[in-house]
Amino acid sequence: MVGDMAWDGPLAGLRVIDLTRVLAGPFASQILGDLGADVIKIEPPGGDETRKFPPHRDGESHYFVSVNRSKRGMVVDLKVPAGVDVVRRLRSRCGYSHARTFGPRDWTDWVSGMRRYLP
Repeated sequence: MVGDMAWDGPLAGLRVIDLTRVLAGPFASQILGDLGADVIKIEPPGGDETRKFPPHRDGESHYFVSVNRSKRGMVVDLKVPAGVDVVRRLRSRCGYSHARTFGPRDWTDWVSGMRRYLP
């Protein structure tokens, strides 16, 4: 905000599904949010693993907060058909889907599971 004027940013109106984890992906999608995109971070049940990274203050990980500002959050279990359907519906309303920081095994398992439910 500059003076009395709010800055929407050049990416205002763009919705991003953030399926990233740990550092590179969350940091990249955070920048998209800082530039005005509506970023929806998808976390598994139990939350993103970085929520447990120290140090903590008032029950929140400084690390998690530092790479996840400018985002909304949503818990979705991608191991069940209903969870996959949620992401599919969100994807149909998004301009960009970011899913690049899964580990090789996680990604392979997730893609294999998704194939059962995608057209």
